[in-house]
This record gives sequence, structure tokens and C-alpha cells, in this order.
Amino acid sequence: MRALAIKTNYQGCPSPILALGFSAESETNITLNKEYSVWALSRWRGVPFFQIINDIDFPVWLPSWLFNLTDKSVPAGWFVNFYEDEIEMLLGPDFVAQDQDAYQSMVEMIPSSVEAFWRNVKMSEENNAST
Repeated sequence: MRALAIKTNYQGCPSPILALGFSAESETNITLNKEYSVWALSRWRGVPFFQIINDIDFPVWLPSWLFNLTDKSVPAGWFVNFYEDEIEMLLGPDFVAQDQDAYQSMVEMIPSSVEAFWRNVKMSEENNAST
């Protein structure tokens, strides 16, 4: 799954995004018209988020409003879970999407989750290089 950055700031963003604490001054550290791999998806308080690696090489969750999907294919091995909670949906590798605790560990950058994330990135890049 890949997404093209169509916005690099939150000016003019919908009110549900602002309600989550974002403002026009919030940093995204993404580049306009640059394509990013999407490593997981979530829907939190009604707002869809993509997990990407931003331009400072940091895994972040950004509102999908900043992007257009260019490749909508879902990688093999991804899981989906739905909830009736603030976290409404998770889609991604098991270490992110298996349950809300796994997702929260990734959001909070718990070292074991971050290590699993980078292992997943490395494995994905190796698989793409061999095809």
C-alpha cells in the first residue's frame, strides 16, 4: 500500500482532525508529491490514519486526509480488527493490528513494537528487492 502526500500541513483540515489536537502549525515532516509506503492503518475517533515513515526517518501516524492512495493493495499477512471504541479499526501486521494493546504499544513507541516495526520494514524491502 502506498500513498502520495497531497498536503504537508493542516491548514483547512476538517474539524474532526482539529479535535484530535492537530493545528495549522502541527509538523508533518512529509514532502508534497512524495510517495510513502503505508505500514498500517487505523481509524481513531472517526479519523483514518496511515502509519508511514516520515522524512526524518520516524514511524508516525498521520491523518489520511494528507494523502491520496496510489497503491491500494493490502500486503499479505495483514490483519483487520474492528472495535466500538475510540479506536474503531486496525489494519496491518499482527504486531500492530492484533488488538488495541498492540496498537497502543506502537503509538507509544514501546521498544519491542518499534523493533518489530523495523524488522517488518526490512523484510518488506528485502522481499521487494528480490522480485
